[in-house]
This record gives sequence, C-alpha cells and structure tokens, in this order.
Amino acid sequence: MATTLTSGKIETYLGAKAESLLGFKSPKIAKERLHLPGPDFVDRVYAATDRNVRVLTNLQRLFSHGRLSGTGYLSILPVDQGIEHSGGASFAKNPDYFDGGNIVKLAIEGGCNAVASTYGVLGAVARKYAHKIPFLVKINHNELLTYPNKFDQIMFASVKQGFDMGAVAIGATNLVFTMIAMTLIDRIGRKKLLLTGAIGTATCLAGVAAIFLTHQHKEYLVWLLVAYIAFFAFSQGAVIWVYIGEVFPNRIRAKGQSLGSFSHWFMAGIISLGFPPLAAKSGGYPFLFFSVMTIVQFLVVLFVYPETKGISLEEMQKKLGIA
Repeated sequence: MATTLTSGKIETYLGAKAESLLGFKSPKIAKERLHLPGPDFVDRVYAATDRNVRVLTNLQRLFSHGRLSGTGYLSILPVDQGIEHSGGASFAKNPDYFDGGNIVKLAIEGGCNAVASTYGVLGAVARKYAHKIPFLVKINHNELLTYPNKFDQIMFASVKQGFDMGAVAIGATNLVFTMIAMTLIDRIGRKKLLLTGAIGTATCLAGVAAIFLTHQHKEYLVWLLVAYIAFFAFSQGAVIWVYIGEVFPNRIRAKGQSLGSFSHWFMAGIISLGFPPLAAKSGGYPFLFFSVMTIVQFLVVLFVYPETKGISLEEMQKKLGIA
C-alpha cells in the first residue's frame, strides 16, 4: 500500500512528464554496468581505491546517517555564508538563520546525511553538533572583490582546523594549484603563467575532444579534466585578477577593472548556460572549439599582453604610451 501511495505521489510531482519518464525502457547503458546506490556502496565502490582509512570511515559515516541511511543516497544541506554569498543576501527574509546553530538544527530535523557550510558557521557550533551530524567544511574563498584585486585565496581556516573539528570533507577547491600560482606569480611573471596555462589547457581540452570524438582511451578522461583544472587554476584562474589591476592607467583604472570583471563573469555565465546543450548535441566539438580559442589566447598573450611583474602603474602607462 505504501509503495502504491509513493508511486502515486511521484506521478503527481512529475505531472505531464510522468508517463515518459517512468515508462522509459530504452537506456543506452545497460543497468548492469551502473554502480547503483546501495547499503554496500562504500565497500563496492570506494574500498578498493587508494583513499586512506579515515576517508573511508567518514564516507561510511555520511552514508550511514540521516533518513537515507543505508540506501546509498545522500541528502546534504549546503549553506554558504562566504564573501560572495553574504548572510544579508541569503537570510534577510528569515533572520533566524544568521544563527549557525539553526542551520545545523534544520539539517538534523530534515534527516540530512550531512550539513555543508563555512568554517565560521560550523565552528561556532561544533562542540554541540559535530557528534550529531557529519560536517562538510568550506575553508577558503577566492579573493576577487578586494581593491585592487588579488590572486590570493582567503583562508577562513586550515585543513587541520577542519580535521580537529570533526569535519568529514574539506571544500578547498583548486587550492593546491592556486597556492602554486601565489608562489610563482612574482617570481616568473604573469605572462609566463598565462602562456603555460594556455598550452596546458589547450592540450587537455584537445585530449578530451579526441576521446569524445573517437570513443577511445576513456580511462584518461578524468585525468585530462583534472589536469585542465590544475592548469587553469595556476594561470588564468589566478593571474587575470592581478592583471586587470595592473594594466589600466590610473585615470580609468576603476572603470577598467569593473569592465574586466563584468565581461569575465558575463561570458562565464553565457558559456555555463550554453555549453551543456552544445556538448550534449555535438559531443567533443565544443571542447575542440575551446581548445582552439585557448591557442588564440596564447598568441594574444604572447604578442599583445605586456608583462606587469615588477613594473609600477606609472611605468606601465609609459610603456604602453598612454602616460
């Protein structure tokens, strides 16, 4: 009876699409080849990997907590109160959730497997709740909104602090290669980092395109994507924010930085919206297109971009002939 009611609710939620979705019977990948969620998911999927014992323990804790415990599925409440997602913007309509304790209580009451938020939010209530629900902690943020812009990551906390707090996972995305960029940018210069990153990202994107177009060597796909992220993080991902703060003359510097930031995020939004449907229809060709565009970027940086390392704003204006 419970199954019938559940199915009825699902059909209600799906509405007009219920028949086509629930009646679909022609998958392109056989179900036997899928690693489906289940109570043995960690043993079946993760146990044979090189993840250390603590990681496996924490994964099992995630899968064993909350209303979905033992199913192989995860329900995680993510609440980001970082610089770009301020509490005022997020909780103005419901100020109770300025209190980090209420965020964690919401996750517990909802039967979530874990709660994900910043170190400040979870650290404030760790002693009260860390043993009651797994924590996923975000410890860093790109420092993009300062003036002038910097290539640094704002480290709200350390990995050790997250470990000591009992966190199950650390959201330090791109951290390692951003730190490499921080180390090298004033030693070898902005231009060399951009050129190196352009070569690396172009190569990785071309490799991904080749895999999708030939349907061969799929075992290298994840590694190429990881390498792409690494090359991007220590070049374009970090350098551009330093560069736009150094290349514009003083009289239009603020406007130039604003235009640079706007055009960057505007085009990033267009690409984010347009890429998935293009990739779904065109396979590897979008990757090939962006690989070619990255080669174009390499040539533009090589022949047009000036090096700004160790050069004052006044000297840069003279160098560009706009003093």
